[in-house]
Amino acid sequence: MALFNEAVMKVRETELPGIGHKAEMITRNNEKLANITHDDGRREMYHFQEDDHEETISGILLNDEEARQIAAILGGMVYKPKALETVEVAIDELVIEWFKIERNAPAVQRTIGDLDVRQNYQVTVIVIVRKC
Repeated sequence: MALFNEAVMKVRETELPGIGHKAEMITRNNEKLANITHDDGRREMYHFQEDDHEETISGILLNDEEARQIAAILGGMVYKPKALETVEVAIDELVIEWFKIERNAPAVQRTIGDLDVRQNYQVTVIVIVRKC
């Protein structure tokens, strides 16, 4: 079991032998969320009453694909609010940064392979968002 405090949220993690992994989070607003990740990829998510962290308000069951899509949305991979364009996302030792490429930048109309980004800059591009 791991317990750590973040400036934003308290998280408690527990291994569930034969089932998977549980993470319980208490937000700055004292709202509790719990996520159980089953060994088969299913996720159970629960939201608890603000004044009673033992009483569930709602729950949802997601398959692996649904959970990953929601994680991408929550993590800002799909849409990043304008106010957060300069914010970095840090997950353990992984840091995700957003960069906006101007229309006349040398990288425009070139592939990641052409630019040799990993070799030249020691970074990995994980997504490219283009306006259509």
